[in-house]
Amino acid sequence: MSLDLNKLGGHEFEDLIERLLIKMGFATEGRKPSADGGIDIVAVSSQPLVKGRYIVQCKRYGNSVSSPIIRDLYGVVNAERANKGILITTSSFTSDAIEFARDKPIELIDGNELLSLLEKHALLGTEVPGLSGTQIAIGLLRNEISGLSSKFQGELTNLETHLTLNRSGFGDDARLQAYKRYSEWTITVQDRLGDEARAIKLVVQRLNQFRVSESPDLPEAKQIREQLEELLRDMLSIYSEVRKVIAPSSLPKHQQILTEMVRGLIVDFIDFVRRSEESLEKGTGTVDFKVEFHGTAEMAQAIKEGEKAIQDVKSRTARNHKIYRTGGLFAKDRPYVCTCGFRTTDRKELGEHIKAFRR
Repeated sequence: MSLDLNKLGGHEFEDLIERLLIKMGFATEGRKPSADGGIDIVAVSSQPLVKGRYIVQCKRYGNSVSSPIIRDLYGVVNAERANKGILITTSSFTSDAIEFARDKPIELIDGNELLSLLEKHALLGTEVPGLSGTQIAIGLLRNEISGLSSKFQGELTNLETHLTLNRSGFGDDARLQAYKRYSEWTITVQDRLGDEARAIKLVVQRLNQFRVSESPDLPEAKQIREQLEELLRDMLSIYSEVRKVIAPSSLPKHQQILTEMVRGLIVDFIDFVRRSEESLEKGTGTVDFKVEFHGTAEMAQAIKEGEKAIQDVKSRTARNHKIYRTGGLFAKDRPYVCTCGFRTTDRKELGEHIKAFRR
């Protein structure tokens, strides 16, 4: 039994159109009475090429829709600075209405076209229930994050392809200061990764709570998308920095493993976004994401090897820097000489040199 559009009440017809828009990949900002500026539904898209706001009017008419109604819609589109106005009717349009809409950001959908769209999106049932809050939430979120995983993967690939390796180290590998600076840097990176992990957990929780919300809000859906994008930007920034670092020669595995850990977190994050897109498209349940850092066992081993390397540097530093004086007991301004070649008569300079090689 096919759906009889003419038997629907005004609100039922708007419910049907809203369901159709969501099926077609739009989100809706909420319903407004027709008296409020001539707007029934505001449809929103974040997709490329069709991104923007669309003013939708729903006319359950027995007679053809004439040009004055289209002129009013055109005025609302301009006032709202919308991409387009869409008038959907159960009937048809007069020739003057069609002529007026020509070459303007106005789309006219008559009863026959509407039935085709309803059939295409499996909405020609015998009942047209109103949308639940959860259904609207899923539509809003699906519209906002659709295509994000592909975009994120493209940004990761682009970074790895065009990364300019203006590489920097931490000083002379023979000095303990280089290892100290590297250690301080790795602690900073780990703190940043910890911040990322906590932020990921929060946005995952927020995304899953929003999709089952009974009172969804479009600005919140947009904010979730913005937070996902901000997370990726921050992680790519860390990844770029880690890739550019030259670790002390005794710690090459440590830097390599750290790089792989950051990349692994990014890949897992992109996979979560992809699974969320698929889940929203199918209308299935929430998607979990457990933050894990890959290579923790390898990192522990690298740290152990690094500690041994630092001890070797300490030992080598002590052997290669020994101070003695020349010139005999009665010579004036007897110079201090280091086995590394350093020479001075100034005790302050000598003190700075000793500090330097012990760092």
